[in-house]
Amino acid sequence: MFIDEAYSLSQGYENDFGKEAIEVILKNMEDKRGQFALIVAGYPQNMQQFLQSNPGLKSRFDRTMQFSDYLPDDLFRIAIKMFEKEDIRPDKEASGFLNQYLLELYNCRDSYFGNARSVRNIVEAIIRKQNIRMAEMTPEKRTIEMTKIVTINDLKSLPELIQTAKKTIGF
Repeated sequence: MFIDEAYSLSQGYENDFGKEAIEVILKNMEDKRGQFALIVAGYPQNMQQFLQSNPGLKSRFDRTMQFSDYLPDDLFRIAIKMFEKEDIRPDKEASGFLNQYLLELYNCRDSYFGNARSVRNIVEAIIRKQNIRMAEMTPEKRTIEMTKIVTINDLKSLPELIQTAKKTIGF
């Protein structure tokens, strides 16, 4: 069983079922020991609080793994793969801007940094902007090749990218 954001079970209110769910999980971990695997995941600080939310919880987990955030180059490669999956690619200028933006995003990350989820959100927003730009062109001016290219204009128009660009690379 895999429970993502498991800490949310222990951060509830009096009338929710989080505490009860933890108790059921604990009972099954003991009663069915060795019959199933339970993986709980979440942000490190929240998971520490989760494990401390019930006296028997921490002792039931015999392994802890912590995954480091992706590095900026990894984030950029993930973005490029996501674009490729949509049969789109950034041109040279957009690519450079995106690379710089992801570096800045990484350098300013906090304990809730979304890693590849952040990249996915950015890529999806860029593709939406690119699609809007294509839709605003007359069919005579739009070519198949153009529909497969992300330009700097597709990135500049995103508010969260503009703020970073102004600070780091001077738009």
